Amino acid sequence: MKKTVLFLATLLLTGYFVTAQVLYSENFDNLTLGNVGTDPTGQTPGQSGWHTRSYDQSNNYFKIVSEPGRGKVIELITPQSQNITHNALQKRGVDTLWNNRTPGNDVLKIEYDFFTGPYNVDKRSIYALYMSINNDDPLNPTNNIIHIGYAPNTGVLNITANAVAGSFYYISTQQLSAFTDNTWVRLIVYIDYPNQKIYFSLPSIGVLMVHDAPNVIPPVNSLLFIAGTNGLTPSFLSFYKFDNFVVSAVNTVPLSTQSFISSKFNVFPNPVNDVVTITNNENINIEQVEVFDVSGKAIQSQAFNNDNEVQLNIKDLASGTYMLHIKTAESTVVKKVIKK
Repeated sequence: MKKTVLFLATLLLTGYFVTAQVLYSENFDNLTLGNVGTDPTGQTPGQSGWHTRSYDQSNNYFKIVSEPGRGKVIELITPQSQNITHNALQKRGVDTLWNNRTPGNDVLKIEYDFFTGPYNVDKRSIYALYMSINNDDPLNPTNNIIHIGYAPNTGVLNITANAVAGSFYYISTQQLSAFTDNTWVRLIVYIDYPNQKIYFSLPSIGVLMVHDAPNVIPPVNSLLFIAGTNGLTPSFLSFYKFDNFVVSAVNTVPLSTQSFISSKFNVFPNPVNDVVTITNNENINIEQVEVFDVSGKAIQSQAFNNDNEVQLNIKDLASGTYMLHIKTAESTVVKKVIKK
């Protein structure tokens, strides 16, 4: 499935209020330097409630360390193994936090900083964030709703939701290769449960992606930072860092985010007598257009053959204001049209 990456110059929140409820926040500054946990089997939580699970039953892969200019951060170290294996740092109980949110705050927002690290020419390691439906089995891929992985040898960020085709919510992987070595990057994910959409935002490089879910998005139960090896010989240790981890419940995706996507589409003429043309400046293919009246009732629907410019005949509609729901492979955009 083709995915389109939308580039943002600026996201402005002026004049728009988003109700945010912080469910969990950790900048690691109040934690003790050294090992995060004492149980490498992942059963007993360590500092700040983080569970640690290592491939060789060692606690030394998960540390609180000092970072110049940032205070303390959490460091995750890859296994020193020639096999394909992982170390996992897990935050459980996201579902419990979510269930105690303020009514109406039905968009889950997850954000954190990650350090790209040095260039790794041999591609012997990778690290990732998983969003899982399971609190107990962090390394079972069928439990992961979202997989965000970074490859230091290429600077590519791979975003997949879900990596297992046909399981809950599947989209093909989107690759972003706009990162430089040894740089801190902010990543923000919105899971919009009411509208069944997932937004991925990287403000520092001006990238936004949005995906419609073909199936119901399940609740997120836990979050996992993974550091792994891919079995190449010889293996060596790689050190990955994370900071400023926040889980929030918000009432909606920021209007500036939604408006940016909508701004990519043009609807003309508007007002219109009969045929309205819908086009965009990003070559985004249009699959379907549905027409709704101001009460939210579906009035008309027409499928298209993935064209980036389509015509919709609305001559039989009564005069008034209508909302066009323009469906693409990536999202559904809403535009207003006035029928004369």
